[in-house]
Amino acid sequence: MKSPIDQLPKMLGVLIKIERLKLHRTLGFSSLFTYTVSALELSEPVAYALISVARKAKEFEVLNDALRLQRISVSRASQSYTEDFDRELCLHKTHREQKANARRRAVPA
Repeated sequence: MKSPIDQLPKMLGVLIKIERLKLHRTLGFSSLFTYTVSALELSEPVAYALISVARKAKEFEVLNDALRLQRISVSRASQSYTEDFDRELCLHKTHREQKANARRRAVPA
């Protein structure tokens, strides 16, 4: 069973489709934000962050990949991902990967 974090790219894609097709309006919600808070029962900060990142991921494939690979969090992406964003940040190793690499280097052969 996949964890919620593994489902994140799929959820972002679904939010983009809902917005593009204006399905939230069909369901009686004035905005995608209102839909995510009321129908999906997400908190306002989480809804805002997901919508913001979904829109950015639609523009920047590297961001979509980084989210899928868990190289950047939704929180971080929602705060700082712009056209001028240093794309290397999306490609850096996660803290967990860095620690694992350090342990491997420290283990005597």
